Amino acid sequence: MLRTRSSGTHSYRVLLKHGQWYTLGSSTVLTPAAARELARQVLGDLAHGIDPREKKRKAAAATFDTFLKLHYEPWALTHLRSASSFLRRLKIQFSPLFGGKPLTEISPWAVERWRSARLRGENAVKPGTVNRDLTALKACLSKAVQWRFVSVHPLQGVKRSKEDTTAIVRFLNADEEANLRATLAARD
Repeated sequence: MLRTRSSGTHSYRVLLKHGQWYTLGSSTVLTPAAARELARQVLGDLAHGIDPREKKRKAAAATFDTFLKLHYEPWALTHLRSASSFLRRLKIQFSPLFGGKPLTEISPWAVERWRSARLRGENAVKPGTVNRDLTALKACLSKAVQWRFVSVHPLQGVKRSKEDTTAIVRFLNADEEANLRATLAARD
């Protein structure tokens, strides 16, 4: 079908199901014969269980780097007090890992592998550092969900690393005890 709008734009569309149309492209780009052939391909894919709308969404999905650079970074610089350190964490830790991947392909398994390597690698860091990095990533992806770049938070079930919060009990040695008692006696 050729759809004509009041603005004067024309586009080719194909009916997928009752009331569900799929736009093939503009009439300035497609010829009628090319639109028919493309419609046959789309309907063939649909018959084989491949949803053309989902295929189109995946092709247009923002990668982690493009989302970070074009959308999250301008927002963070405006709204976050510590935006520079936050963005630096994301770029250093997660751009090499997820940079060219679409946001929908970021998985908890990949983050767990990253966490294990970070905690036990040759440049091992404390769990608190890993938690701050993970918090930055989760906050970034939460904005992606809020802004509808992804429908579900990819790291929804990922928990923070456990930190050793037990304090070390330290006893005063004989000299420190003598100094403390002398100071307390002088105060009284």
